[in-house]
Amino acid sequence: MRTHMTSAAVLTCTLLGLAGVSGVPHARAQSAPPKAVTVTGGGPVIQVLPGPAQFADSAAPIIAKMPAEKQQMMQMMASNGPFSDRVAKVSGTFGGTFWDAGARGDSVAAKASFRSQDGAKWEVTLDRVAPEDESPMEPHWGGVATEIAYHGATGVHAPLVPTVRSVMSYWGMAKVTRNGTLVTDQGPAHVMLTSDTRGDDFAYQCWICTGQPVRQLHLMLMPPEGKMYEVPGGILHVMWENSRHRIANPGS
Repeated sequence: MRTHMTSAAVLTCTLLGLAGVSGVPHARAQSAPPKAVTVTGGGPVIQVLPGPAQFADSAAPIIAKMPAEKQQMMQMMASNGPFSDRVAKVSGTFGGTFWDAGARGDSVAAKASFRSQDGAKWEVTLDRVAPEDESPMEPHWGGVATEIAYHGATGVHAPLVPTVRSVMSYWGMAKVTRNGTLVTDQGPAHVMLTSDTRGDDFAYQCWICTGQPVRQLHLMLMPPEGKMYEVPGGILHVMWENSRHRIANPGS
């Protein structure tokens, strides 16, 4: 059953810069070769379930600077949102390459396959970027960004996520199937490869996590076309806890 989005789900799309985005096929027309980051998911795979955000108090000063409507919705998300310590161990694979060409010309070719907590099999194809910024504090950097400090104390995008070093961040649109049936071919998607934020028990372990090893892969699938996915909270948030990556710089 697919139902209308909750307020928290709407805000998640907004804060991750994916409200009303449209995808751009991966066409790379630029003079210099782009920087390519190839990512392979590995280690334990977890699905993050709705629950309270551990670092709501740390995020409070940043939330206080937001417009009143966003403040109210962030407080809702802090009490029961997709950035909690509540997780379920699942299984799945992820692999693909993300090209950072600057403000224009970014692209992606990646696929994920996983089973959610309820046993459903999901297939995700990432082949389009969303280059347009939502606001000055919700940038996309052309659709793919490399080597940025992000979330948490940076004030960029959702502050309920700990502060991370992101080797690669992606915003775009995905084709999503569930048990072989197409759910959407316009699903807003966000991927990051970051420094560790969670400990061995999968609970968030730090508010400032930029000094941790870079190996945590995040995949977030926001509700498509105003409808929630058939998962708790309506948002799919899957993480590969010991992933690896390879970077090919221009001219290498």
